Amino acid sequence: MADAVTAKVEELRKRLPPGVQLAIVTDAGVRVRQSVRNVEEMLVEGAILTVFVVFLFLNSWRSTVITGLALPVSVLAAFISRLGVRIHAQHDFVPARAVAGDRHSHR
Repeated sequence: MADAVTAKVEELRKRLPPGVQLAIVTDAGVRVRQSVRNVEEMLVEGAILTVFVVFLFLNSWRSTVITGLALPVSVLAAFISRLGVRIHAQHDFVPARAVAGDRHSHR
């Protein structure tokens, strides 16, 4: 999305009258891309660590492989089923905020 906005700004700059400048003050796209990259890295690291810990507890490569395949498939199935009923990720934070707010209100 940010790249499309930047391209549109460049297109608009060509049509501006002389002496008028159009500048991008902040580009949140850089921060968003970095955040997505960090999440992807954390998912891979978490998956590797999960498989390692499961192997330590089960001491069986066969069980570890089955578990290692079942976990991502079940997460993927959960997200796909949520798309089918149009439940978005932003709704996941509502219960978390309620619990956090409730916990802090008893102080």
